[in-house]
Amino acid sequence: MALKGVKSRLDNILEAFVAPPDITVAEDKLLAAGFVVVDRNDVLYSGAAGHLRFEPDSEKYTVDSISWAASMTKLITAVCLLQLVERGLMGLDEDAGAYVPQLKEMQIVTDSSNEAGNPSMKENKSPITLRHLLTHTSGLSYVEVHPRLLKWAEAVGRPLDSNNRDLEYYVMPLVFAPGESWAYGTGLDWAGQLLEKVTGQRLGAYMQEHIFGPLGMSSTGFQPRDIPNFETRSTAAGHRSPAPDQTLTPLVSFSRRLGEDDIESGGAGLFGSPADYAKFLQAVLQGRLLSPETTEAMFTPQLSEEPRAALEKFFAALPLMMLPEFDAGVSIDHGLGGVVNTQDSPGKRHRGSMAWGGMLNSRWWIDRDAGIAGVFFTSVLPTGDPVVKRVYNELEEAVYSELSQ
Repeated sequence: MALKGVKSRLDNILEAFVAPPDITVAEDKLLAAGFVVVDRNDVLYSGAAGHLRFEPDSEKYTVDSISWAASMTKLITAVCLLQLVERGLMGLDEDAGAYVPQLKEMQIVTDSSNEAGNPSMKENKSPITLRHLLTHTSGLSYVEVHPRLLKWAEAVGRPLDSNNRDLEYYVMPLVFAPGESWAYGTGLDWAGQLLEKVTGQRLGAYMQEHIFGPLGMSSTGFQPRDIPNFETRSTAAGHRSPAPDQTLTPLVSFSRRLGEDDIESGGAGLFGSPADYAKFLQAVLQGRLLSPETTEAMFTPQLSEEPRAALEKFFAALPLMMLPEFDAGVSIDHGLGGVVNTQDSPGKRHRGSMAWGGMLNSRWWIDRDAGIAGVFFTSVLPTGDPVVKRVYNELEEAVYSELSQ
């Protein structure tokens, strides 16, 4: 299977959505974009457009250029943890707090306040399991997306963002008892810490041994120093102004380099390239990284009624940020590696596909029924970029229109 008949169409879509190199302010455009589609045996399409910098003499962006993968890290971390389950080193429903004591100590922040006017806490009596961490049902949330955590952060003086991302940065109250609801958060960061406790390896070392090395992913890692020619291959991040102008300008202060005491974030720490991430997606399709039984479990919807309702409510409130490729009201659930659509997306991916993305608007999907996977890389804030929604939709529709021939 190949996408030869649609290659020029995909090339043209990418070119149409990137800015020419001789402008410093781009309206309704991206600085750069890369797109790779694979099946179980071949690379069906590989293309890129744009430039690395907001300068006229900038090098061209390619599928080997480097960007911050952000939450695209989560799927790779999930696969690593599922490998540990397969090896019998831990169980999906085992108490993760037995290995990571901070998880046992977390209390639940409530809507009520104490005498000082700060949020009240109550004891958490339910263990946090690996299944909870992988499906965002642990009670852990990102501070900036949950009002109770925002109130708690203000009360204790915790910054919403920090240049220091040591383990203490990730210690916070739960927003519900494990298993009772769904909240997007730091579960995969703690899953990475769980892996380190179980294996005695740093997360990046484990990934290098079991994922990156075997798959030849030499452009992926937590530390820029570990990626060849990182400085000359990395992509500048841009910032989109609000409508109606939607201009893109350089984001000069953006950095996600690890500090000396920072953890290797299993939720959002990797840098990588479109070509490398496509190798990983293809390995998932091939069954090289997990057994057929574990792969099936990873794609199986995991949520009970209340967590699923919370997931759908979150999607309805923030559709551009979360799943811009789906129409409002689409039926979704969560597997052990990402969101699963439980109905066909007309003209696009099939029911049972898994997907997610990253803060800089890069995205991936795996459609086992169609036998393909795709990844789109770019570097623009804020999350939920409307231009990315349009280009990603056009690319996916073009791919599936060719497959249906």
